[in-house]
Amino acid sequence: MKTTWLVLGSSPNAPSGLDTAVHNYEIGATITTNRGIYLLEQPTVYLLADQVGIKLFLGHAQAAQKQGTKLVALRQLYVPHDWSDEVIENDSHGWGKFGTAGVACIEYAAKQADRVLVVGCEGYREKVSPYFASPQNNTPCLLGYGHGHRIGPLTERLIRPLTQAIVDKYPDVEFVCYGRTHYQIEAANWRTVNL
Repeated sequence: MKTTWLVLGSSPNAPSGLDTAVHNYEIGATITTNRGIYLLEQPTVYLLADQVGIKLFLGHAQAAQKQGTKLVALRQLYVPHDWSDEVIENDSHGWGKFGTAGVACIEYAAKQADRVLVVGCEGYREKVSPYFASPQNNTPCLLGYGHGHRIGPLTERLIRPLTQAIVDKYPDVEFVCYGRTHYQIEAANWRTVNL
């Protein structure tokens, strides 16, 4: 039986989007990545996709795993997976080609849902923190993990086309995106809720 899944990214609108989505829908399952673990301490699924995410969040992820969260790894050549419950094969075995963990989370949910609530996944803008403030120091985190000057092009080159491909691949899934994105998705099964 399919259900409503919530995909939680780490953008600045993630906290308000999460509050609104939870108020609007009964959530059957959740998936998040990276900083999303600060907002969803016990997600249904937690996805890690790269060395930076593993370095920063594996401890939080493993604590959640002990409480029942399923840990999923996106297979990359340089990522060990001895801690994961499941491995997603990037660009094979029915999975799309992923460039970011957030996009992988959207497809993971779409494979199992009839509705996907997309929160905190609006893409990147130049010279603006792409993440919500950390609860540890209440300051936004700047993206500095190798993307640097490529922040804007990363959205147009990867996030928009890969998200569009996922939405097109699952026409029977309703995608509800909370907050204005920095990219445009053209599909009858995608709608945006302003925050």
